[in-house]
Amino acid sequence: QRIGGGLMRRSQGGMLMLRVFYQYANLQSAQTLPQEQDVNFTFHNILPMAVWRANLEDNKSVQLVYRANTQEPQATQLSPVVDNSNPLQWSAGNPLLQQQYQHNVFTRYSVSDPDKGNTFFVLLGGGITEDYITQTTFLAREDTVINSIDLPAGQQISVPINLDGFWNLRSFVTYGVPLEKLKSNLNFNGGFTYSNVPGQINGLDNVTTNAVATAGAVLSSNISERVDFTLSSRTNYTITNNALQPELNNTLINQLSSVRFNWAITDGIIYRTQFSHNYYDGLSDELEQQQIALWNMSLGYRFLKDRRGELSLEVFDLLNQNASLQRNVTDIYIEDVQTNALQRFFMLTFTYNLRAFGTPPAPAEDGFRGGPGGGFPGGRPPGGGGF
Repeated sequence: QRIGGGLMRRSQGGMLMLRVFYQYANLQSAQTLPQEQDVNFTFHNILPMAVWRANLEDNKSVQLVYRANTQEPQATQLSPVVDNSNPLQWSAGNPLLQQQYQHNVFTRYSVSDPDKGNTFFVLLGGGITEDYITQTTFLAREDTVINSIDLPAGQQISVPINLDGFWNLRSFVTYGVPLEKLKSNLNFNGGFTYSNVPGQINGLDNVTTNAVATAGAVLSSNISERVDFTLSSRTNYTITNNALQPELNNTLINQLSSVRFNWAITDGIIYRTQFSHNYYDGLSDELEQQQIALWNMSLGYRFLKDRRGELSLEVFDLLNQNASLQRNVTDIYIEDVQTNALQRFFMLTFTYNLRAFGTPPAPAEDGFRGGPGGGFPGGRPPGGGGF
């Protein structure tokens, strides 16, 4: 339950908003097996928030935001029952686990040039978390008993705990420019994130850091009513370091490039295709380098009144290479997971487009038009086609 209030002041030069909330949270959990145990926690918090925005000259603006929030533990994290579904990595809950309290702040700066169509945007932010919910892990080097739990040699068990020391930084920048000769827009973007994650191994404090640098470009076009395409490429470079286990230090490169092309061959026949290439370097020895090419395409026919109906034949994963890869990073291991994914298949679909209901109202005497088909000055024009 939350209640609060605030003050906001607006002017042509910008805006200032200050708010504060009182939050009451009650977390209950009832356990009957293997032994009865009830959990009942009550949390009281004061959550402030502040937003400041300044409208500068030449279509420039800057904004600063601070926000506090909380995150309560999940019921499974509170239950002390041992989960041994993974024979080598047991886990159990902690009935004394507390909520975590987060402070987040970010600033944003943007510039636009309506005459030239250029845009520039940059965001910087970060956060600190008190009582961060993380893991303490015990690795049994010999047969051990911990909290009445028998651990054979080589076994490990993880329990959630609260630790201070979590913080992160993030940034993002983008620049867009129109290409008049191609009737397209070119956008460059990049970013950087860094996280400092505390943990424990055999009672010793540990820190895992994760740094990710990204860079990409997007060329998008709508050169005519019949042709539309988008070209994009994005590269992620990730560095992971572990203070207590340097053998887990790792570097991963992932690049995703794609092209999307739509062509209205006639008023009724539509061709669509999308191709993407996903490249990984730095995975575990079993996977090594991975390259996945995914190609989808479809051919559709529009008919019925106003061509609202479309019958389309689609093929997914034409090259039959689809795969699912996921990397999980913790303070005790780095895991690359490859799972089975649905590969090539064909599908016939029928789509009917409901575009409007009833009759639009007549324009008002002052020239303002509301309802379906209307528009606002400077907004997107009404109607228009699409793929």
